[in-house]
Order: sequence, then structure tokens, then C-alpha cells
Amino acid sequence: MKDTMLAWIAGIMDADGFFTIKRNTYSMRIRKDSSNPSYQERVGIKQVQPEAIKIIHKYFGGYYRIEKPSAKNGKPLHCVGLSCKKAVVFIEAIFPYLIIKRKQAKILLLLRKYIDEGRKGYSKKTNRSCISNAQIRQRENLIKRLNQINDIRSIKEVWRK
Repeated sequence: MKDTMLAWIAGIMDADGFFTIKRNTYSMRIRKDSSNPSYQERVGIKQVQPEAIKIIHKYFGGYYRIEKPSAKNGKPLHCVGLSCKKAVVFIEAIFPYLIIKRKQAKILLLLRKYIDEGRKGYSKKTNRSCISNAQIRQRENLIKRLNQINDIRSIKEVWRK
């Protein structure tokens, strides 16, 4: 993919995209076969016009769907989302061109590093990878940092000054 296309996609993500971490506790709460949550990188974008969404989906995959409008007179939203390694591949491709959401993207890349390091731990008892409490704290701190960056209240404080 050309650099100009990657820069264009980065601009779209800076404007309308989101970078987040999903903490999944399903295995702990429901299946009861895990003592730790799992963490996933998530990247997505929603727009009324489908062109950019379809291009991102074509080159990077993930899921594509159309959401019903939330507003009474709203238009349907075209959505694309990427998680886990697909999200990381996407972030690595557009990272040099991100400006506004560069910090959020960097946090997701750091999460992937922690996840890959955590795979080195293995429990014979459960026949699954296991992570330490320190590794869980690292991941929880990343969620906290990401939430602080994304918190609209911090932006409102800057506008008041």
C-alpha cells in the first residue's frame, strides 16, 4: 500500500477513529476456567459515508457492518473494526502518519508487547498460558492511561483556560 494511502487512513483515524483495550472476563465469570481476564487491542471507525470504511476493510480485514442510527433523524453508520493482531498490523502501518491519536496507538502496541511476553508463562495445571499479577497490573495501567487520554473532561479543561 502506498504511503499516501496510509497517511490518508491515519488522518481518518485521527479524526473519527478509536483505539481502545477490551478487558474480557467471560472465562472468569461464566466458564470459570480462568483466573485472569484477557485483553485485546481494538481499533475502529464509524462514518456515514462507506468509502473509507470499505477501503480499510479491503486492505486490513476485520469486521464490517452497518449500524442503525442512534438519533431519530440520523443516518446509518458504516463501521469497521479490528482486534488483536489485525489491529496491531493496522496500527503499525499507519503509526508513522498518526498525529492526534498517536499516544493511544502507542499504548495498544505496548499492550501487544505485554501480551507476547505473557505467553511465555504456561500452566501445566490448566494447560493454558498464565500471567502474573504484575503483568495484570501492567495491562490495567495501560487501560487507565488510555481512558485518561480519551476522557473528554480533560479536553474541556483545556478549552476553559
